[in-house]
Amino acid sequence: MLREEHSMTYARYDRDRLVRPLVPDRPRGPAVMTSVDGVAEVAAVLDRHLVQCRRNRTLLAIVCVSVECVDTESGIGFVTTEVERLTHEEVMKRICSRVRGGDVVLRPDDRDACVILPGASEEAVRRIAGRFMRALNGSYKIGDDVMQVSVQVGSAAHPTDGGQAPELLRRATGW
Repeated sequence: MLREEHSMTYARYDRDRLVRPLVPDRPRGPAVMTSVDGVAEVAAVLDRHLVQCRRNRTLLAIVCVSVECVDTESGIGFVTTEVERLTHEEVMKRICSRVRGGDVVLRPDDRDACVILPGASEEAVRRIAGRFMRALNGSYKIGDDVMQVSVQVGSAAHPTDGGQAPELLRRATGW
């Protein structure tokens, strides 16, 4: 007997109580960016996902993105802090538009983002990192200005690249 409860699909019951979730239902729609208070909070969220991953014997991967350079397209000109902030916002919107609804997008500061990808294999996360690199590097139109952005993208997968959050973050970013 299958039954849905709390957005999880359960497959098995033992003495009328729930034993183990089979497959989490994926939320539909674009991912939502969550601002967190620094790398320590990113590690804490990632640890919670790793616990769930181990419990369900599923894969987990992360992609970390860091905006390295924001400059005018001509390379000549002064970039105001407001234009730089708006450019970072546009980069983060592009990240959210390119992930699944069930993925978790964390933003520890203005120029960095970490995407937690439940169920993604090592091979899949490498492909996703390459897609991010191609999609995020390039020109952004901010008001009347065209800004040139360069990003650094790193990735790591559990259990191949590490079993703990700090290991995965170090592997993906060097944080």
